[in-house]
Formats: sequence, C-alpha cells, structure tokens
Amino acid sequence: YRNGIKDDGTNKNYYTHSAFRDGSTVYNEESYDIGGWDVELTGMWFSKFEMSGTSNSPQILPEKASIVTLNAKDAFDAALKISGEEFNNETGEIKYIGNSEYGLSNNVKSHLIKNTEWGAAAYLSQSKYGKKGNPNYNDINKEIYINTATIVRSTTVTGRSSGMPNKTSSKKSYMYNGIICDESSCTNEKNPESVISATGASTSGTIYGIYDMHGGVIDEVMSIHSNLISNSGFNILPETKYYDKLTSKNFKGNVMLGDATWETQRWYSDYPAFVDPSKGWSERGGYADESGGKGGIFYSYNDFRGNTWGRGNFRFGLVIE
Repeated sequence: YRNGIKDDGTNKNYYTHSAFRDGSTVYNEESYDIGGWDVELTGMWFSKFEMSGTSNSPQILPEKASIVTLNAKDAFDAALKISGEEFNNETGEIKYIGNSEYGLSNNVKSHLIKNTEWGAAAYLSQSKYGKKGNPNYNDINKEIYINTATIVRSTTVTGRSSGMPNKTSSKKSYMYNGIICDESSCTNEKNPESVISATGASTSGTIYGIYDMHGGVIDEVMSIHSNLISNSGFNILPETKYYDKLTSKNFKGNVMLGDATWETQRWYSDYPAFVDPSKGWSERGGYADESGGKGGIFYSYNDFRGNTWGRGNFRFGLVIE
C-alpha cells in the first residue's frame, strides 16, 4: 500500500515516482521497499554519458572509451569519488573525505545509479519532455537510437549514435553533436540530418538529453534481491538508500514500481529479465552488438552476480541533502 492505495498494478492514480520518494517511510511493512532516498527529493542529476576515465578518476565525457571490468563494489566506489566520499567495506560506513578534482560539498551525494533511477530517466524519455514528445522524430523513431561505436568488441565510445534504433551493418556513426564518423575516424562534417541522427540517441532527442542508454556497454545498477552480495566484491552492503532492496513484499517480488521493467516490458521489443533471486543483481540498456533489436532503454538483464566480467559500465547520480 502507498498512501492507503493498493499497489497491485491496477491502480490508476498518479503518485511521485519511486526514485524521488522518502524510502525511509514504511509503506509495505518494511522500509525502502519502494526505492527512494532517506528524504523526499525534488530532483536529481543523472550522468549524461557512460563513465570513462579510470576508477580512481572517473569522467562523464563524450568521445571517450567506456570503463569496463569493474565489479559492482568497484563501480560503487568510483561513483562515490565524485562527491569525495569513501566506503568502508567492513563496517558499511560512508565517510566524506573531500575531493578537489570535482569540488562538491559534503551535502551533495554521488552514488551508483539504482534501477528505480534508471526507470525515472526511461519514463522521462517517453513523456512530452522527452524524445517521445519531440516533434523532430516521427512515430517510428521515438525509440532511443543505439550506440554501436566500438573501439574493440567490449569497449565502446561514449556519446555516439548509429542513427537508428537497432543494430545495423553500417559502419557509420555520429558524435553526440552530429559530426559524422566512420569505423576509424571522424570528420568535421555536420548537417541538419546528421544532428537529428546523433541526438536521436539521447533521452530528449536533443543534445541536452542523456546518452548511451541504448547500447554502448551494459550498465550495472544497484538493485539487489534479498541483500544477496554474491560476487559483487562487497563484504557488507551500504545504507539501504544506496540500493533498491528487492524482497517478496515488493510490487512483484523481483521488480519495483517505477523501475521500468515489469510495467514496460516489451516496449519497443526491449528484452525484460527481472532480477534473479539466486544471482541478486541487475543490468540495463543492452550492448552495442545486441542482436534482434532487443536492447534498449527498457532492456533489463538478470544473469548477473555483481561480478567483474569485462562488458559492464555504470552511471552515477547526484542528490542534494
């Protein structure tokens, strides 16, 4: 129940998205069972591109190689560095130590994106404020275009677009700003058609949206079933606000309302795989070489234990407390 209204999937009422709710308030007999932070949020900042740089000095830039080969704990640590925080893997404590590289104060919290937060960005893309409402794209082009640009098979280039929703044999791609590229190099060529092909890979269909949410490398998210640490590298999990805690009391046991999995399954034919209770973790978005058109912003993958495996990237979000 949420505010006295049954959450069984048939409720037609409007309410605040799970990612913005105060998850410390008890709704279904157990706190944080709907996602959320430990305060009601009016907004959050979601990283524009997949992460590049290194785990010690992560970056959010276009035209860079996406970071791969991090397990969930390493990705969590890297995301914390943006706000100058450090996680103690023995006590679960997160401490502010400062970081001059990013210059954020200690009331700004960076963290590895949760499944509900990915869901919030996915829903926004299908609203009147997102690509769905952008008149520059006709009805068959509302899907987020795929990023298929690779340096090697497991490493993609951030902020690229193939100019269409599905994988193609064409080697042409576009920088986020519309510059045309081929397999090995980019030119200074840009025209109105190429700009539309490039920005079609963002959540708003403009240069101001979020990129790499379809294709690139698959993105790890903090959505954990039954507190299963599995092969993630964690010895102990952080405070519950840093992850979506899935239990049998959640909406469908292995999904949460608002995470854009169950309630959006098969939108644009994106493949839905809900968190496997025996493996514990989830990934989103699909790969650059995803076949059959099943990758996308509503794609979810469940054959994941939080481990290092060479094809996973991550996003981070910022909230102000």
